[in-house]
Amino acid sequence: MQVVHQPLKSSGCGIATVACLTGISYEESLRLAKEVLWPEETRKRFYTTSNDLRKLLKVLGVKTSPKKVTTSWDEVSNLAIAAIRLHRNGNWHWVTFERDADGARVYDSNPQAFFGMPRTDFGRMKLEWYIPVIRS
Repeated sequence: MQVVHQPLKSSGCGIATVACLTGISYEESLRLAKEVLWPEETRKRFYTTSNDLRKLLKVLGVKTSPKKVTTSWDEVSNLAIAAIRLHRNGNWHWVTFERDADGARVYDSNPQAFFGMPRTDFGRMKLEWYIPVIRS
């Protein structure tokens, strides 16, 4: 898995998270979101809800849990979408969480975060809740 950056000063973290989980580009993820989520008249909206993310991932063949789970980083499922920061506009900042034999890490789409490297500074990221992603 690799970090997929959202454009600078964009609210496209959910779009980037879908791209990160599926291996598609940010542009392809955005194109799909415009087709599936946002009618022509609302296409200026680029924020995504948890239901939006589930819907996009379902279209791409990725299963997610229907529940949001509140817990600590140590208990997050091995693959998940995590909400780590509530913005002033009421939207979450979405990141991808992965745990495997090499350890746990977060793929943060913020282009200013860690120079494109996965994050492991869990003490600096406040986990609000997460959506488990079910690997096939």
